[in-house]
Amino acid sequence: MSSDKRTFPGVFWKRLLPGMLALLFYGWSVLAFGSMMEEPSVSVFLSGDYPEKNRAEEILKTLEQTEAETSACFCWDGGMTTLTEPDYGRSAEVMVAGILGDGSLYDKRIHGFWEKDKEGCVIDGETAWKLFGTREAEGRWLVYGGKNYQVRQVLPWKQRMILIRPEKETAMYTRVFLKNESLQDSKTAEQFLMAYGLNGTVVDSGFLISAARILLLIFPIIVSAILFMKANRERKQCREEKIGCWLWTGACILMVAAVAVLIWKNIEIPQGWIPSRWSDFKFWSGKYRELEEQVRLFLMLPKTVLQAENISGFVKCAGCSVGAVVMGIVQLR
Repeated sequence: MSSDKRTFPGVFWKRLLPGMLALLFYGWSVLAFGSMMEEPSVSVFLSGDYPEKNRAEEILKTLEQTEAETSACFCWDGGMTTLTEPDYGRSAEVMVAGILGDGSLYDKRIHGFWEKDKEGCVIDGETAWKLFGTREAEGRWLVYGGKNYQVRQVLPWKQRMILIRPEKETAMYTRVFLKNESLQDSKTAEQFLMAYGLNGTVVDSGFLISAARILLLIFPIIVSAILFMKANRERKQCREEKIGCWLWTGACILMVAAVAVLIWKNIEIPQGWIPSRWSDFKFWSGKYRELEEQVRLFLMLPKTVLQAENISGFVKCAGCSVGAVVMGIVQLR
């Protein structure tokens, strides 16, 4: 019994602990992936002559009158500002942004912040805590730019900011969020820009979720591959025992089928990534350059709160997935 006690710590550190850490890291990566959210619309950065408030309102009114399938939300970036609480004088430094149109296209969690609401605002939980001492701040008042705003909603944003509906006629809208259920994002943006004489660049962050999903598949695929090799080794060693040989063969087939189903269900090839001719070898190099440019633009241009949260979730998911793979390999060896 004493020898068992002496050997248990060694077995724990060499065998059990790496496996437990691998599962823990993988659980964290799954939670980080679960926190990432798909954007409710396609984001277009405008260039050239930015539309002012009157022009943006005219475009939205035209979309409404013509009953177009495309819905839009214009965004104004106001930079950093100071908010104050009128009763006790508390203050907070935040980013300010303004929207014109359907707020759910900016962030699908927004509700109760109507398009004609000039006195309402949406803030994050940290700002609410700093100004009011509570995150349950709906209905409270704050001061921005000499005007009182009432908090309509407090969202769990990861950065301090306030979202309003600008009243200045000279406000320049530098971004527009578009949605059309029947068209692809690129087609929606192209038609919208051409119809209203605007110029802009589509910036898609969907690659973050796709990359995170691929990273999540690495750990179960590696584990399945190692288990398959061990099962195949056992199958070869028990050829004389027909029952055992058939059982190990069935286990190998099940593992291969499980990995195939896992990949089939979670990896989807976009329509634009399928070449019309497989002999077109320049197709993939062009797509790679296009993806590289898309990632560069996404990293360079300003982010919405949702995009910033997705970047944070991707970094956590990637780090924990790599940790799970390393610990899994250590344990399975």
